[in-house]
Amino acid sequence: MASILEGAGFEVTTAVDSRQGLRKYSESRTDLVIMAEEMAGAEELCSRLRQVAYLPIIVLGTEGGGREAEMLSLGVDAYVAQPTDVRGLVARVRSLLRRGEREA
Repeated sequence: MASILEGAGFEVTTAVDSRQGLRKYSESRTDLVIMAEEMAGAEELCSRLRQVAYLPIIVLGTEGGGREAEMLSLGVDAYVAQPTDVRGLVARVRSLLRRGEREA
């Protein structure tokens, strides 16, 4: 996923769990977060990010996994079922970033 987003012109930082994700966010002030639903501490990361900043969050999950409503209630902006259409994901990222620019 990172290489696809980099190929689309985005700067990408990766993390393996919520603790590392929070640390990297505090170091770089990311504009948008994409995380896998199954990432260790995904719920905690969503909650903590919402406490410190507003930035778009996309969760990549499993269709029919039953966690979409839970993740959206934590403040996720988009829940995208995997496998996902890469062009659609890139378009969603661009859309969320544009919306953030207008709100800033």
